[in-house]
Amino acid sequence: MSVHAPTRRVEVLGTPGDRHDEILTPEALDFITRLDDAFRSRRLEFLKERVRRSTHLTGGTPLVFPLATRAIRHDSEWRVAPPAPGLTDRRVEITGPPDRRMAVDALNSGARVWMADLEDATSPTWDNVIGGQLTLLDVIERRIDFTTPGGREYRLGSDLATIMVRPRGWHLLEEHLEIDGRPVSASLVDFGLYFLHKEREAEDGFDGSWVAHPGLAPVCREVFDDVLGERPNQPERTREDAEVTAAEPLSVRRITAPPTSEGIRSHVAVALRYFDAWLRGRGAVALNGLMEDAATAEIARVQIWQWLRHDRAERSAVLDLLDAECEALAEEDPQALVTEARELFVHTALSPGLPAFFTPGAYTRHLVRRTEARS
Repeated sequence: MSVHAPTRRVEVLGTPGDRHDEILTPEALDFITRLDDAFRSRRLEFLKERVRRSTHLTGGTPLVFPLATRAIRHDSEWRVAPPAPGLTDRRVEITGPPDRRMAVDALNSGARVWMADLEDATSPTWDNVIGGQLTLLDVIERRIDFTTPGGREYRLGSDLATIMVRPRGWHLLEEHLEIDGRPVSASLVDFGLYFLHKEREAEDGFDGSWVAHPGLAPVCREVFDDVLGERPNQPERTREDAEVTAAEPLSVRRITAPPTSEGIRSHVAVALRYFDAWLRGRGAVALNGLMEDAATAEIARVQIWQWLRHDRAERSAVLDLLDAECEALAEEDPQALVTEARELFVHTALSPGLPAFFTPGAYTRHLVRRTEARS
């Protein structure tokens, strides 16, 4: 779609950094402005619809399949469009933030796809947002090889995973970039900068599993190689024997016993430690031997909120566990942002109303660092 927009005032409010000018070019800013003109209204409509649907569901309206797709559901011959040429084989897909070490390790891992995650696996500081774009640019131009001060070499091999970029969600804003005095959609910023700077072939596909560490890629790939052989995927397995109703995806087995103290403590500990890492600029964090991202923290804090709402846990008990985990975190890491992480937990897990996401408010309060505007 061609959009000829009138002149807009574009301001970069983030602190300038090394090589930022390679990403924030006049052409890139103009492209983001055109994307904003084309999609801003539709984005706002989607967000309003999300609130409307949430209100209806909270009020008891059942979640059902939409009437608009009824014809498709009743047409046994209907099939989705085939994947693009480069999106056919995703038997192993690795995910992680677009930092330089992760990029080299992921691309060399043996996985077919690396999902460079700018949402769940990235703490969206301005340096991380633009630094991630620089990483992707350097990968495409094969100038990312480097050696650490300790002597470890990072070099791209010849058989690389295909890059698939995941922008931040529609609900997030990029407050370091404004058009006519208002922040721009973070989704459009992430997509626009990558799309403009990285024209390349179509990217890899699906029928496999995610991994979050390069060492797991060979293990996962072996399993899917045994099933798929030389085939890139198996769309012919349509499971026509299975007929799913709208109620079945929402049906969960009821658990009569309340959550244990250890279960609550585990949720509190994971959310608190992830919040601390996220506030300090890390979006993918090793916790208890597992790589965790923002989705883990979202699940943990929402589960706590649900237990409290439905009287499956006592608020006083949760607060006692929170205080104990704050003390433990402070002992583990004297640099931890314990006070800020605790405040974020209380706001997003213990408030009367449940915030839809922890990221928008925390981003505005803690990660936005503006400097003097420059066009």
